[in-house]
Amino acid sequence: MRGREFCLDQSPNHNLGNQKSLGGDFRIAGRQVELDQVRAIVTGAALELTGRVGFDGRMDLQLRGQPLLVEGHRPSPADKRLLALTYRLTGTLRRPQVQLATPQPAAGDTP
Repeated sequence: MRGREFCLDQSPNHNLGNQKSLGGDFRIAGRQVELDQVRAIVTGAALELTGRVGFDGRMDLQLRGQPLLVEGHRPSPADKRLLALTYRLTGTLRRPQVQLATPQPAAGDTP
């Protein structure tokens, strides 16, 4: 099964935390969901997920993001640094593990 696009918008009746929308391409095959550049908008950031999540809860995903202007407030330098990196999410949905997939900039090399 292949999905071209899906979208989930938060309304007052949903309990989605700070997630505002979700959209992207996915494929279901071999007891797993393959995500291809799935985009999520959360408070203060746009995130992109690529990888796989198995029906057993195991995951192998890459996460990257970029800060968004929220209500006229610019993102902090710390937020910009955190979102400039790419992260690898492994483990399970119940016990996720997060690692840096891109090297950290050296001290003084902040964007």
